[in-house]
Amino acid sequence: MYSVRRRTTVALVLAVAAVMAGVGFAITAVLGDRMRDEFDSALATKARSLMALTDQERGRIELDYSPGAMPEFEREDAPEHFQFWLDDGQVLYRSSRLEHDLVDPASASNEPRWSDVTLPDGGIVRTVRIAFVPGVVHDVLDGGAPSVAPTRDPAPDASPDRGLVLAVARERGSLDRSLASLRGIAFSVAGLGAVIAAFLLWRGLSLAFRPIDALAARVATLDADALDTSIASDRVPRELAPITRQLDALLARLHESFARERRFTGNVAHELRTPIAELRTLSAMAERWPDDVDAVRAFFADVGGIAGQMERVVADLFLLARCQAGRESVARSPVDLAGAVRAVWSDLTRGRGPIDRELVVNVAPSTFVATDPGKFSILLRNLLDNARSHGIPRAPITCAAHVTREGLEIEITNPAVAIASDDLPRLTEPFFRNDAARSASDHAGLGLTLAAALTALLGNQLDLSQDADGIFRARVLGLRPTNAPPAPRTAAPVPVTTPSSRTGMP
Repeated sequence: MYSVRRRTTVALVLAVAAVMAGVGFAITAVLGDRMRDEFDSALATKARSLMALTDQERGRIELDYSPGAMPEFEREDAPEHFQFWLDDGQVLYRSSRLEHDLVDPASASNEPRWSDVTLPDGGIVRTVRIAFVPGVVHDVLDGGAPSVAPTRDPAPDASPDRGLVLAVARERGSLDRSLASLRGIAFSVAGLGAVIAAFLLWRGLSLAFRPIDALAARVATLDADALDTSIASDRVPRELAPITRQLDALLARLHESFARERRFTGNVAHELRTPIAELRTLSAMAERWPDDVDAVRAFFADVGGIAGQMERVVADLFLLARCQAGRESVARSPVDLAGAVRAVWSDLTRGRGPIDRELVVNVAPSTFVATDPGKFSILLRNLLDNARSHGIPRAPITCAAHVTREGLEIEITNPAVAIASDDLPRLTEPFFRNDAARSASDHAGLGLTLAAALTALLGNQLDLSQDADGIFRARVLGLRPTNAPPAPRTAAPVPVTTPSSRTGMP
């Protein structure tokens, strides 16, 4: 399992380190270029100073150089160098510490050129070279006006001016050390910044994730007995508020489910305790009067009735479990809605003595729905039986069908005693009874529970409500209307041939 905090910290640290490294490279590049430009500019200034010491008159070159004025060319430790060539390549003059030619004079031009040169002793120097005419020296190094110009016009018979090539070199160790120091400082600052940023990011993320840690600690303390605890609080960050609300909703559902399971366990125990007590009582009475044949027969008849009631409860529980698990198959076919309602009501009231309720069916003829006939009949039976058993005596029961945007809707209504609003959602719980009528011995309290499970299995919705005037409504929503099934074809009569009607018989 990966850690969001660790991944976020590593990603942000790497990003900050990359930014700092990029900044270090940029600073090193910019400042390094500026330092090289300043180094080259100083070298060009030195060359300009040496060019100003040259002059010529009638083809004679004069160099007014004094070693004491420029000691940097005479020192023993890291001396600077310069060298003059005539325009024919002949060496005119070189500094005392220079033993070899600095550059090839043929590579010089009127524009200054800089390059790195390796001396015979292995030292590396930065060199600038330029070709010029003494006495007509223009400041080509700076691109400005001439700094040295002839003081008089040459005579007509004067010899032509000769050109010179000058190369000035300076040991670049100081430049390299400065660049290395600059790179070291830049990357040290970048590394230190990355470390500080990493610490600040780690600390900031630790503070940011502290509410998540607190939420995890609170969730870790929850158990089956503390599901009514609320996770949300005023100190929860806004980003975590949706999670805490969903957790609270989940805990509320789990709390209700656990409470429902506890009630279910208690109700099952109650439902089984009563018939078991009756069976033990009958058994004891049969043992006490074993010779009373009529009494024993009555006892066994009662035992059969009790066993049948327990069998119905177990069968309903098995069907409920299969429906809730989705293991019950559904085979859809067109069902005549009005005919199904009347058939279920007829079967429901058969053999139960005088009927004190009237069923009013307000369903248009030839209204068919696509559903499972057997399971739809069980659904109708449970809803109608609930209306018949728990409604106000002698009050009519109405079954109507309405067309809605979602499909077809069946509504079964009947006047009933007032039901508390908190009890309405619990009507579909197994074995729930909220009044004396629902505690009758011939009802196990599974009718509406099974109706809700069958409705969900068939892809519909069951809605239970009660109006302010006491009318209880059970609605099955989302039924799919369909056409009537095609009438079966009548087969054409097949002619039967008797022996007397056959041709060719003797």
